[in-house]
Amino acid sequence: MSLSRTSSRWTVSRRGFLLGASSAVIAAPVGFRPDVAFARTKDAATAQGTVEAQCFSETWESRYVVQFPVATPLPDAGARREDSNVTITWDRRLFDVRPVAALASHDGFESVASSDYRPGHMRVRVGGEATDLLLQAAVRDLYPLEALGRPIPSRLDYSWVTTRPDLSARQSKTKPWGAEIYAAWATGEGASYPTDVLIRSVGPNPIPSGTDVVMRAQASTPAPKANAAPKTAGGGGRHSIKGRLRDVIFTLSEAVEADRELRIDARPGARLLAQDMPRDVAEVFIRPPKRQLASMRDTGRLTVVPLTASGVLVAAGSRIEGA
Repeated sequence: MSLSRTSSRWTVSRRGFLLGASSAVIAAPVGFRPDVAFARTKDAATAQGTVEAQCFSETWESRYVVQFPVATPLPDAGARREDSNVTITWDRRLFDVRPVAALASHDGFESVASSDYRPGHMRVRVGGEATDLLLQAAVRDLYPLEALGRPIPSRLDYSWVTTRPDLSARQSKTKPWGAEIYAAWATGEGASYPTDVLIRSVGPNPIPSGTDVVMRAQASTPAPKANAAPKTAGGGGRHSIKGRLRDVIFTLSEAVEADRELRIDARPGARLLAQDMPRDVAEVFIRPPKRQLASMRDTGRLTVVPLTASGVLVAAGSRIEGA
């Protein structure tokens, strides 16, 4: 990130601030990522986007989607003065927000520290030259305590106009469900593969039938051999190759009730799968039917990958320590 000193404040390049913003979001749980779109007009570089968090009612019957504005066009530059400011408030249970903002203008970005910051509240001073306000926020990991009740909507208040963007929380009826995936990994001939995959249903509703458990490998690994395995209660595995990826897909033919577990024997030659597994499996993840995606809880264990004993991702062809 490149910085330069301008009077008592720092300016930061467009690319530098965006890299900083994206790095703050990378640590957020899977499923929750900012959707920021930039477009250049003849007047200014404008930006608009939000990052979203979800939570549930205390009874798990309602789902709330709450927005936080990471990029907002600033209205009515002609009405602003040097001491104009924007006050931002948010639900501190849902978002971690850095106490620094960036103001976009014709000349680039200027980084400005909040003049009044506390969890759930900050104020940023803006001048007449700024066209957009950019903030850095990450969604907090709530699992397994997502049943917070009704959340507090985010809000932006401008000192020079009474209008403000609509950041209302969206509410919908739901039957949330959750899954955690665990896998035991081994190595053979320089490749990593799972030997045992466990899917745990964490409720409060069952993992829906039709959900896929996907074991993904690089398509450059040897093609799987046919294996005339008998059908099982959960259905056999099927293979799908797209580009450089080969998937072995195990589809749940029945729902998995809350507090129950399902195991998949993924060892080479296991009779559960219709064909042998590829030798080098990069990850195992769960993929629900599209109609069930919105009600899926973010457990943080929807994807698992092979790691070394020291927590480093296993690269293709490397061995797992202690395996």
